Amino acid sequence: MRSSSVVFILLLFSRASSAEVFQGPVAGASGGAGRAGLQGMEAAFANPALIPLMKSSEMSAYFRDGYIGTQQHRNAYGLGVVDAAPDVYFPGAGHFVRTRDTGRSATPANGELWHLAVGKNISDRFAAGFSVYRLQDDVEDDRKYTQWN
Repeated sequence: MRSSSVVFILLLFSRASSAEVFQGPVAGASGGAGRAGLQGMEAAFANPALIPLMKSSEMSAYFRDGYIGTQQHRNAYGLGVVDAAPDVYFPGAGHFVRTRDTGRSATPANGELWHLAVGKNISDRFAAGFSVYRLQDDVEDDRKYTQWN
C-alpha cells in the first residue's frame, strides 16, 4: 500500500518536473506532450538524451509571441545549436532564449535562459543525457532572480 501511495504522489506532482521554461513549436502544437518523440533542436531542449540520436549538426532560431492568460502576454526569441555529427564523441547542444512577460506582476519582467546539454549513446537502445539551465528574471523596478537547474 505504501509503494502505491508513493507512485500516486509522484504522478500527482510530475508536472513540476517538466521542461516548460520554453516550449518549441512542435511541443506547443501538441499541447506540451512532446518529450521523447520530438526531433531536431526542440528535442535537445526538452530531452538531452535525444541529442546523440540526431546524427547531424544544426542551428535554429525560435520566436514565440502571444497571451498566456488573461492580461498576461509573453514573447520570446532565441537561438540554438546542436553538434551531433557521427565523428563527435560527446554530442552537445546550446541554447539562448530571451523572454519578456507582462501582466503577471505589476511591472514587466525580462528573462534570459541559457541551456547547455550533452548526450551519449550507451548502447543500441539506451542513451543518456545531461543538461544545465540558467534562468534569470529581471523584474523592472525590482531585483534580478537567478535560478540554476
